[in-house]
Amino acid sequence: MLRPSSRPPSVVRFSIALPAGQRLSSSTHTNIAISPDGTRLVYAANSRLYLRSLSAFESVAVPGSEGKTNPTNLAFSRDGRWIAFWSDLIIKRIAVDGGTPLPIVPASAAGTSFDWGAEGIVFAQGLQGIHRIAVNGGTPQQLVTVKDEGAFNPHLLPGGDAVLFTQTKVTGDARWDTAQIVLQSLKSGERKTLVDGTGARYLPTGHLLYAVGGTVFAAPFDLKKQKITGEAVPVIEGVRRASRTGQSDLSVSDTGILIYVPGSATPSSLSRRLIVMDRSGSVTPLPLPSGPYSHPRVSRDGKHAAVAIDDGQNAYVSVFELPAAATLRRLTFEGHNRFPVWSGDSQSIAFQSDRDGDSAIFIQRADGSSPRAELLTKADAGTEHVPEAWSPDGKTLLFSAKKNGIFSLLMFSFESRQISAFGNVQSRNPISASFSPDGHWIAYSSFGLGSGRGQNGARNPDAGVYVEPFPATNARYQVPKEFFDFHPVWSPTSAELFYIPSGSRFSAVPVHTQPSFAFGKAESLPIGPTRDRINSDVRGYDVMPDGRFLSTLPADEEEVSGTNAAAEIRVVFNWLEELKQRVPVK
Repeated sequence: MLRPSSRPPSVVRFSIALPAGQRLSSSTHTNIAISPDGTRLVYAANSRLYLRSLSAFESVAVPGSEGKTNPTNLAFSRDGRWIAFWSDLIIKRIAVDGGTPLPIVPASAAGTSFDWGAEGIVFAQGLQGIHRIAVNGGTPQQLVTVKDEGAFNPHLLPGGDAVLFTQTKVTGDARWDTAQIVLQSLKSGERKTLVDGTGARYLPTGHLLYAVGGTVFAAPFDLKKQKITGEAVPVIEGVRRASRTGQSDLSVSDTGILIYVPGSATPSSLSRRLIVMDRSGSVTPLPLPSGPYSHPRVSRDGKHAAVAIDDGQNAYVSVFELPAAATLRRLTFEGHNRFPVWSGDSQSIAFQSDRDGDSAIFIQRADGSSPRAELLTKADAGTEHVPEAWSPDGKTLLFSAKKNGIFSLLMFSFESRQISAFGNVQSRNPISASFSPDGHWIAYSSFGLGSGRGQNGARNPDAGVYVEPFPATNARYQVPKEFFDFHPVWSPTSAELFYIPSGSRFSAVPVHTQPSFAFGKAESLPIGPTRDRINSDVRGYDVMPDGRFLSTLPADEEEVSGTNAAAEIRVVFNWLEELKQRVPVK
């Protein structure tokens, strides 16, 4: 009776500001992790990893963590001695003190979202399901098979008898807002949906932690019965969600320390700002409200721009004036309309529309004077037509036809009204074709039809950016390969080609056509585009006549206003004690 009554530990909250000049690497993937014992955290910034002991004042760079692409999707080993991360399209591990990164997952199999537990590394591959592999590598073991839905964010429950993962049947930015948390037994193969949301994790307190938009929820979870047993409660408001994986950028230690990256409290993967950026990296926001923008394209005369707007329910094309950009004027109204492409005379726009039940191509006057759009192509069942580029003389429209996951490059002739193939261009990834301003050359990206990897995980030599003369002559020139090159577009003078060697880099290469065709030395531009601006599916930028770039920026990133957003990590000590009080578990 004389002993003092026990009191729960106090909850302590504070922020760790990243040093000046540092910025978390990506809004498309997660960037932080805390060690199981809660003594250290790691974060990805400026294309490398940094380790921060919670007993120290400063962060230190992890030697050897630099890569051609940003290291992201971080996880500590259970003993806290290793850090796993995703970079250069593979999953690697590195000692916390640095060294040579060791590959875990073969390059031909690596996914982007994974979990490191007592049973090894579990990783997701979207439509290829979920696999498990030993930390020292080996042959991956398939745990979950999916059909027409993607699997992301795997997490093995304690004991290794069941796996949690995020499942979504749609694509694009809106897929996380319709995703579900699924549990599959690894013994029986039984699969059941638990709740709507993304990125579920089981906590030793008996809670299931998951996200809906920018809000994190916790629900009581019976580990033996493998089901939610009580009402879910929002426990953290305003956590940044990775737009590529749907995972909240947070981590919880076994000792009850929570770390997370603050972000919008509402789903922000769709919201973007339209911006203009120059070669030096300077960004100027356009005076337009943020919105679900994609595929910005500039008219050849530079007086107007078109952009696709898709909020997950409505998809249409709008036009605005440059440089004022005072208002957006909606151009299309019937069906879902995407992928605007300007005509050579800057008077018309081609776009994809499903208004007739298929994914066909229509054209319409850009000033809105034509009452209805004109049907240009008719897509066969199971085929999707995507406009790519309109020749400067207005005689030819390049478009890609996607069927069974394969893209083919085709041409529509406005003179003969006939469709024909351009060369023999086929790819498993979007082609992103672009006419040179003089109309004599076509640049495009191709992933080829192979698996994308050669022997010993070597990158597919056929994947890259190519240039061919127009009309086609069977000549084909590949841009000197940097990494995983895609999304080329010509400079206003046809003397330079811009392209993306990875998700976090931007390059320019001189193009010489006389006396013979040749490429100069590629230059890496100090722009540092994010996946929201320039991503792997759609070319998210265009070149203006003055050499600047029209692009987009996630609305929750404040670099457009001169501040250094995503430069803060929030820390909560004894958070599990607070969680148990807010969400009791019987």
